[in-house]
Amino acid sequence: FSTTTDQTSTSQRKSTAVLNTSQRPHLRAGSWWTNPMPLSSTTFQYFCSNSLKYFSTTSTGGQHQQVLSPTSPTVITDSDSGKQFGILLDTRKLPKLKPSIVQRRLANCKIYEGRERSIRQSPWKLNRICQLAAGLTLEEALTQLKFCPLKNADLVAKVLKRTSNLADIRDGLQMSQLEVAECFATKSVMLRRIKPMGRGRHGIMHHKFSHIRVVLREIDFPLKIYQQKSMNQKKKWLLHQRRAEQDAQAAKAKRDEMERLMKQQEAQLQERKAAASSEK
Repeated sequence: FSTTTDQTSTSQRKSTAVLNTSQRPHLRAGSWWTNPMPLSSTTFQYFCSNSLKYFSTTSTGGQHQQVLSPTSPTVITDSDSGKQFGILLDTRKLPKLKPSIVQRRLANCKIYEGRERSIRQSPWKLNRICQLAAGLTLEEALTQLKFCPLKNADLVAKVLKRTSNLADIRDGLQMSQLEVAECFATKSVMLRRIKPMGRGRHGIMHHKFSHIRVVLREIDFPLKIYQQKSMNQKKKWLLHQRRAEQDAQAAKAKRDEMERLMKQQEAQLQERKAAASSEK
């Protein structure tokens, strides 16, 4: 890779990188590449900032200029398989997305709701705990609640885990693929009791109860990577995306193995029944 500067348009001064197609074919900004192989024709995929979708332009042979990271890609070696992966990031100052685009992408993500009712604690105190988890990824939220000394922090963590189990049962999503979109407490019924006071008087004592509502949402990794401002934040979300994909593949392999064992057990049971009926 080598860095050049586009002098044709002063309004769009962007750092470009000259890419040799014989060395790095089929690269995409913000993606993983592995096993480079020579190709004469390469499809370059750009990351569209307006609609946040990929579109491609085909070019053939020789040197090609593309808006990519001006630095060399970071090479990371997988400790398990030994394969080498390269991170190719766009380090330009990208324009801010319109709220309508962000909302449209988030609306397409899968969501899962969880509730806990009639908790013996005031909503104000319980909301202090819920604010620790709101807006974080599910793994970070569970870590925060694990070391939180406040009352019912373990209960909020229990609700989050229960909702993540629902996501795993329905769509096979793991904890690394989820984020806490909403987590808050609301007011429940309030018990009134007599409060003895001095001089023969009495007042009203309120026993407050609360409800918890939790919404887990599937993480939109391309959107997260695009919205980050620094290179380290982009790398963080790329590594998170890769780890989430590995967790999803491991969970899928485990489910397939369980289904295979169940079918094998049913087949053995049918054979035993057939053998018992033939003996009679």
